[in-house]
Amino acid sequence: MKAAIITDAGRTPVPGTFDEPQVVAGTELFELVGAGLHQIVRSLAAGRHYGSSGIYPQVPGIDAVVRAADGSLRYTGRIAPPWGTMAERMAAQDGFPVPDDADPLAVAAGVNPAGSGWLPLHAHRDARGSLGTVLILGATGMSGRLAVQSARALGAEHIIAAGRNQAVLRSLRAPDVDVVELDVDDPAGALAEAVAASTPDLVLDYVWGPIAEATFAALGRQGLHEDDAHISYVQIGSLAGAHAAVPSTLLRSRNITISGSGAGSVSAEQQMRSIPAVIDAIASGALQVPYAAFGIDDVEKAWSYDGPERAVVTPGRERPGAHRRRSRAPSRRSRAPSRRSRAPTRRSRAPSRRSRAPSRRLSPRDACRRSRPSALDTPPPAPRRGPAGGGRGEGRGRRPTATRRRRSWVPKRRRPVSRRVRA
Repeated sequence: MKAAIITDAGRTPVPGTFDEPQVVAGTELFELVGAGLHQIVRSLAAGRHYGSSGIYPQVPGIDAVVRAADGSLRYTGRIAPPWGTMAERMAAQDGFPVPDDADPLAVAAGVNPAGSGWLPLHAHRDARGSLGTVLILGATGMSGRLAVQSARALGAEHIIAAGRNQAVLRSLRAPDVDVVELDVDDPAGALAEAVAASTPDLVLDYVWGPIAEATFAALGRQGLHEDDAHISYVQIGSLAGAHAAVPSTLLRSRNITISGSGAGSVSAEQQMRSIPAVIDAIASGALQVPYAAFGIDDVEKAWSYDGPERAVVTPGRERPGAHRRRSRAPSRRSRAPSRRSRAPTRRSRAPSRRSRAPSRRLSPRDACRRSRPSALDTPPPAPRRGPAGGGRGEGRGRRPTATRRRRSWVPKRRRPVSRRVRA
């Protein structure tokens, strides 16, 4: 079968032919619709992630939207290595149904990055009763942007979005969202100014490294009075670095809990419980997931793609967006032609007076002057009966009026003599 294949750790996948997947108990065969190229997929393929299998060659991919034998769409994952989801077929568990009104490629692109923030947000709300203020580090990445949307959807009172991309930060700014630019000389000072106005109840950290250290410095406080805040710091990603130093004074002076969220620290049952809610949020539009689709033959382009959208690998048989099972209603412009195209204009419906043939409303003299038929080619006029005499030639010299029936009219002076005699 056609698949994306990684031959060794750190190599870019290439399209090729891979062995058919083995269907074992608890799995069934599915056809690929779309598989998201997430950060964890890259880390696993490169051997940097703690969950890497180390088996090569392998097919990358951890989750996908697939088509079952009955034609239904499912979201599934957890493929046994060396197989992955970026192949034409895969043996996987039954998974979760994809709603008819959902874009399956958006689901494939969004469940993993959105679930990374949805799970700790939902757990914090269940434990505390509300979210309060949420600080998101790395808010300009795909996972961070979806975390901002998830926090709003789950009822956060206030959101602080911190990141480096100024354009994305401007798009995130809202009455309930304050933005903090981290690409400055003193990120700790910028964060300290933001958290001084509203101490966060929950911190979602997608970057770690120096940004986490700057956040720890911003969260520190002075004084021996009791801390009335209860901060939950959740570490999710490490794009800025794998290590960060935690000040001992922070742990003693603040009521803070630092934990991680990922496979191992979160049970598989908890992860499975959050997936249907994330799928429904994507289907309803509460979570907007931009994506860029690439066929398996273009997997090298997908691997090097660094745009703001999430790359999605498809079988390549259909164009992106063609998997929508319920199409939107056409726009008003496409439902009906415009007024200009529905009916011709007054000028196009009838020719101008100068270009059209003589009409009934023209006087006989004008008609004669414009047409001037030949006397030999024009038949003699039919006899007319007047109301008085009723004779055959009665009113023969009278000219027709505009209301009479149109017929060829020849002036009396142009009639042949022979015809006048016979009449």
